[in-house]
Amino acid sequence: MNWQALTLRGKEVLRFPDGKEAQLNWSYGPADVPVLRVSFEGDTLLELPDAVDVSQTLDDPRVFLIEGRRADHVFLFGGKQTYSIGSVGGIERKLRLFREDDLTEYWDTLSYLIDRIPYLLCMSRGCWCLMICFT
Repeated sequence: MNWQALTLRGKEVLRFPDGKEAQLNWSYGPADVPVLRVSFEGDTLLELPDAVDVSQTLDDPRVFLIEGRRADHVFLFGGKQTYSIGSVGGIERKLRLFREDDLTEYWDTLSYLIDRIPYLLCMSRGCWCLMICFT
């Protein structure tokens, strides 16, 4: 399993383990919700609200990309919502975290690998949460 933190400055390239690629960019959507846009070949577009880490402690927004056993999907983690997406442009799963907009100054995320398993430590609501990613 591999992971990486993608800093979102303009358009970034998301490379799936199966070799397919998508373009990432983000902006604020309605009600000032940060929206991650994932553009695939063939004009497929996913809009993923609250997927971006816009913590006040960061210079630029970011999202974590975690690869699992399947080569055709990745796990995206960053903001209040996490997503598992497929390389053909579908959302497979999503999960709401305990992050709140009014506490973004306290958001923090640490990531590391132990025995090739990605672990994320995520600060939300003043408490550390350990996420073990089996994707």
